[in-house]
Amino acid sequence: MTIDWNKFVRWLVPSYLKKEQARHLAWLQVMLTPIKTLYEQFVAFRVATQLEIAISNQTMVLEEELNRRLGLSQEVVIINQTYQRNRRYIYYLSEASSLQYYRYSLNEITQRNLLPKFSYTLGEFQGEFDFVVQAPALTADQQLHVSAFIDKYKLPDKTYTIIIKE
Repeated sequence: MTIDWNKFVRWLVPSYLKKEQARHLAWLQVMLTPIKTLYEQFVAFRVATQLEIAISNQTMVLEEELNRRLGLSQEVVIINQTYQRNRRYIYYLSEASSLQYYRYSLNEITQRNLLPKFSYTLGEFQGEFDFVVQAPALTADQQLHVSAFIDKYKLPDKTYTIIIKE
């Protein structure tokens, strides 16, 4: 929405002062200068806020915004999931208590809350980080900006690392 300030000033002049309109118009123009400046600052803030609101913690959105903020024309910053090992089923906890091996249906497993035993613990399975940010050579200042940006939008329980690719 744009405001035609000249038309706005003409509307502010009362009809009985139309004869001396030039002098009143000039005075009102001067009086509205701070309001014009505030309005321009508000519009700029509104546009910047709308752009920032559009950012979410989705991987594609974060990659695009990091590339835009770093001034990279191509998609150079890449966010990947970390490598996760395949789990190997050993036995159910209930199977360890006896020599017999029981076969449960999926429904019985969920009803009895039977937990399968795997060769890896949950921490070993997940890896050290939840995701990895691969970026080109960055200055220390740029790396701090990237970290702050990701910290702002990532979920609190997620961990990450920044790897500089050459």
